[in-house]
Amino acid sequence: MKLNFLFGLCLFLCMVAYSQPKKANLVYVDKNGVMRYTASKKEAAFFGVNYTVPFAYGYRSHKALGINPEKAIDADVAHMARLGLNAFRVHVWDVEISDSLGNLLENEHLRLFDYLLFKLKQQNIKILITPIAFWGSGYPEPDVKTIGFASVYGKGPSVVKEEAIKAQENYLQQFFRHVNPYTKTTYRDDVDVIAMEINNEPHHSGPREKTTDYVNRLAAAVRSTG
Repeated sequence: MKLNFLFGLCLFLCMVAYSQPKKANLVYVDKNGVMRYTASKKEAAFFGVNYTVPFAYGYRSHKALGINPEKAIDADVAHMARLGLNAFRVHVWDVEISDSLGNLLENEHLRLFDYLLFKLKQQNIKILITPIAFWGSGYPEPDVKTIGFASVYGKGPSVVKEEAIKAQENYLQQFFRHVNPYTKTTYRDDVDVIAMEINNEPHHSGPREKTTDYVNRLAAAVRSTG
């Protein structure tokens, strides 16, 4: 199991600058941007890991070795729990689960991601999702041809081109309304999905107000899901 350990991290939300605590939520973000436990109001901190078997090279390497990805997820999540990890984060390879218009593709990558979240929940491991990564799925191999919006527009243009922004709005709405067949709930309503960040390391350019508008539009797309 190859794990890239994160830092004993303080999770944050790029989706919201400020959110009021709700009784059902484990954490909330205060007006200063600090994530806190709803019950105690103390600053929240987690020790977690990046893990990517459902996607990209992580997926391909297991298939090449003849290893069942589900069995690998079972074993790896059990190891995470044994190590005392209590958080998980991934930047989803949107290029593998979307088309050029931002429609969500119900495929093996999405199914395995759903299965992974199901297994994490069984171990009470909290989840941070970054639904947009922009980049291709090849590394450390050459990129594999995909039809996702980020494959069409590229990382830089994706944050400025109107067609790309519309595709991302569509994708985010479908992503957070998607019902996980294993947990029977959406990512938006899953109490163990405690945070999200809209995208991974965006390459912003152009006027500052355009960047603000882009962030606000994508945040609004997520909020529109409920």
